[in-house]
Amino acid sequence: MNKKMKKVFVSSTLTSLVLTTTLTLTSAKADAGKVTRLGAESRYATSSQVATSNWTNSDNVVLVSGEGYADAVSASVLAKTLDAPILLTSTSSLSIDTKSALDTLNPKNIYVIGGEASVPQSIRDELKKSYNLVELSGKNRYETNAAVANELVKNNGIKADNVIIVSGEGFSDALSAAPIAAVKGEILLLSANSIESIRPAADFIKSNKPNVTVIGTKNVINNDTYTELQASGRIDGGSSRFDTNLRILDAYKSDLKNDKLYFANASGNGYADALVASVLAGKYSAPLVLIDSENSPDTAKAIEYINNVVDRDKTDINAVGGTSVIPNSIINSITNPNTENSNIGKNLDKSTINSIENYFSDAFSQSTIPEFTSGENINRDWIIQSFYYKAENITYEGINSYTDLDGIESIARKKINPDIVLPRDGDYSSLKNDPRWLEGEQKFTWTPGDFDRGPIEIITNAYENNGNYYVTAIDSYSMTGGNDIFYNGINIGSRSYNAETNSYDYTFTTDVNNLDKYQYVLKPNGAGSFYIMSKTKINK
Repeated sequence: MNKKMKKVFVSSTLTSLVLTTTLTLTSAKADAGKVTRLGAESRYATSSQVATSNWTNSDNVVLVSGEGYADAVSASVLAKTLDAPILLTSTSSLSIDTKSALDTLNPKNIYVIGGEASVPQSIRDELKKSYNLVELSGKNRYETNAAVANELVKNNGIKADNVIIVSGEGFSDALSAAPIAAVKGEILLLSANSIESIRPAADFIKSNKPNVTVIGTKNVINNDTYTELQASGRIDGGSSRFDTNLRILDAYKSDLKNDKLYFANASGNGYADALVASVLAGKYSAPLVLIDSENSPDTAKAIEYINNVVDRDKTDINAVGGTSVIPNSIINSITNPNTENSNIGKNLDKSTINSIENYFSDAFSQSTIPEFTSGENINRDWIIQSFYYKAENITYEGINSYTDLDGIESIARKKINPDIVLPRDGDYSSLKNDPRWLEGEQKFTWTPGDFDRGPIEIITNAYENNGNYYVTAIDSYSMTGGNDIFYNGINIGSRSYNAETNSYDYTFTTDVNNLDKYQYVLKPNGAGSFYIMSKTKINK
């Protein structure tokens, strides 16, 4: 193989997020009007499977980190231009699946996107033994993105007449826009509102003088940045990433074909499925629809969009994701659009919620719940939520001696089979601005006691299921330097260390036998607050 290497600035610093792909089914032959699942056991296996099932061989392959989104969204347009699949790698080594895909595809060139923080030198050295490497990177995601853009213009025949700019601070707008830019043969640039993030895009625009369209709200690309980047148009974002996705699809509908459609879950930080889907959407000029959790109003809107645009006699509909992220009920709502599905997108009028503070005051009545080991005593009408809260100095701990993230998730998903699942790994402080919390939300603040770090905003939300109404709250209690637990200065319970399980058992001085309420408890990493997710049934 030709071992000549082309190199464009080597260092890259990336914000790394966790890919939370849970795909479990393999791809099958498409059936127009029906939904085909695409996926494998891991994000690396998924990208490899998609690559080898859509390309029998390829002169070029694009390789990006499987542990951060910034490089990946920059790679989508490049992959379309090269007619190349995208493969993922970890920072430790090439996976067996990625190696197998490379053997099958037998490429001449591998385009490595990102610096050594994304794709380590050891992996590059291994690849150089068999392939020609083209390395594109920069000091940060914005410079890496600009390096890819310059590669497209200088060496791959893409004209820089038109540029689409999206925020580089999150993945959702970029994944929605990437297939569009790929289909139209346009450059996709990342920016934000800081000088450092603007400069690479501004330099590219100054050199090429393109027409510039911004996608996103003024919060993510503000007016000053819009002017600095010489933009001439804006496709305004919606109230959520999912709403923005539908707005983008509507704005560019004339550029998309109707023989294929892809949809993937993009809730929380789980972007891996949407990344894989964006590559296919770009290759086939197909719409990519992003969905939220099963019961979300945004998911209901996405399903409505899909059912309105597909041709039942022509369109191959593809779900990229397993049943944990795309439940069968969602697929059934697309395959059989006239079937009533009461669990998707239910709204709740805020007039049904009365005196929420009164309900909340009893929210700590359930903590350790011995019966929870089986889950049999919890009524199936409850809408159970698995949750994760990431905050400074807070670590995870589940009840019943579950001491890791998967333990908490297994309680909620495997033993209770939730209807609603909050996104894994995320800072939930942003929920106060998240439209997934219905318009009927009610918020208030309180200062628990002397040992808390200050006022905390309590975020509440309600759901309806089978005629019953429920309210959730993310709450904070304070602890002393010892083991006592306080609520508004009143001792409401304590914790004790369990040496056998190496965890804390929490007990409260309230009735723990009332199954109308329950909680999960998170342990603090040192002194401070611990957080409780509670759910209370509201009688009509």
